[in-house]
Amino acid sequence: MYITELEIDNFKSFGKKTKIPFCEGFTVVSGPNGSGKSNIIDSILFCLALSGARGLRAEKLTDLINLNTNRNSAEVSITFSDNTKIRRRIKRTPNGYYSYNYINDRPCKQSDVVEYLAKFGIKSEGYNVVMQGDITRIIEMSDGERRKIIDEIAGVSEFDKKKEQSLSELEIVRDRIEREELLLAELEKRLSELENEKAQAEKYKELSAKLEYYNSCLSAAKLRDCEAELLGIATLEADQEAKLAKLGDERKTVEETIENLKNEISSLDAEINAKSGEEYRALLAAIEESKGKITLAKQNIARLEELKADKKEQIDKLFGDLKRTETKIGELTDDIRNLSIDRSNLNMEVASLTADLTNVKKTLDEKSSSVEGARDRVMELMTALEEKNNVKSGILGEQSLLIDKSRLRTEEKDMLEAGIEKIDAEIEEKSGQILENRKL
Repeated sequence: MYITELEIDNFKSFGKKTKIPFCEGFTVVSGPNGSGKSNIIDSILFCLALSGARGLRAEKLTDLINLNTNRNSAEVSITFSDNTKIRRRIKRTPNGYYSYNYINDRPCKQSDVVEYLAKFGIKSEGYNVVMQGDITRIIEMSDGERRKIIDEIAGVSEFDKKKEQSLSELEIVRDRIEREELLLAELEKRLSELENEKAQAEKYKELSAKLEYYNSCLSAAKLRDCEAELLGIATLEADQEAKLAKLGDERKTVEETIENLKNEISSLDAEINAKSGEEYRALLAAIEESKGKITLAKQNIARLEELKADKKEQIDKLFGDLKRTETKIGELTDDIRNLSIDRSNLNMEVASLTADLTNVKKTLDEKSSSVEGARDRVMELMTALEEKNNVKSGILGEQSLLIDKSRLRTEEKDMLEAGIEKIDAEIEEKSGQILENRKL
């Protein structure tokens, strides 16, 4: 590669744009002193950035601009045989100057130009350009200095520099390799630890999944148990309501029986009023006494009914508690779905509820038995009244027998009153047990 054309514009003594062609081979530029021959070399060094301002015989770069023109810029461009064009322009400003570099008319940095020329062995510290006085200086050099110049021109010194640079870089690379090997060993150690941690994490994940599955199964089983218990509670509630309805029917029957007895006594009173004598009055007194006892028995029965109503209210309240318990069990079911229920507390609570229900059932059963006993006693009273009806048919001839029958009826009423009192006591006792169970 060689220079084919040099274009100079307002550089040093070249005030006008000047184009100088170069041919392949040896080119000579001749002329008188001061004609600008050295300025041609200076323009080449300026354009290719092969020398600074002092090497171009100037104090600063702005001194390279022609002073005989009014222009504030200078420009030099060089075209090579491969049609590559390098151009440099300098512009004076109030604050200094600007320097512009171009390769093939594309703006670039000065270092880009230096790197481009270095590919072809053109360097600022080389001997591509021999300036005035260089030959004399070379002649006056020692053999060693001239050997260095020859090695530099031949490229041997460049090779040595590259060799030293390569060895230095190789040493740096070796140091880096050692550091990387140490780092690699640390990373391998860390990798082994991470693999162990990964295995532990995978095992933990697997065990967590199994635990979650087992907890879900346990929660589902608990939910089924709670649903079964709720179904049992609902069934028990229905049974208790049926028993209460049955007790109501039996109460109506007892009331009807008492009303019938009252009617019969009224009939007997009417018949006895038709009779006369001391026996009649005695019988009337006995009958009045029987009426009083019957009235007392009726009052006791009414009181028993009130107690029954109170117990029913308590039972309803207990069922309300059961409803609230059912709601609470529903909340516990939600907690079970969230896997946060305490099984032992739930079992204790369900056991308590079961015990309460058992006590309630037992109480209701005992109450039902008591009512059955009362009904039996009422039936006995009805039998006695039937016997009294039989006495009525023979009252004229058997007044003494009627008195005996009245006395027997009075004793039976006393027995009924005693039975009712016993029932009241049993109801109060069972009520106390229910309250204690609820407190527990």
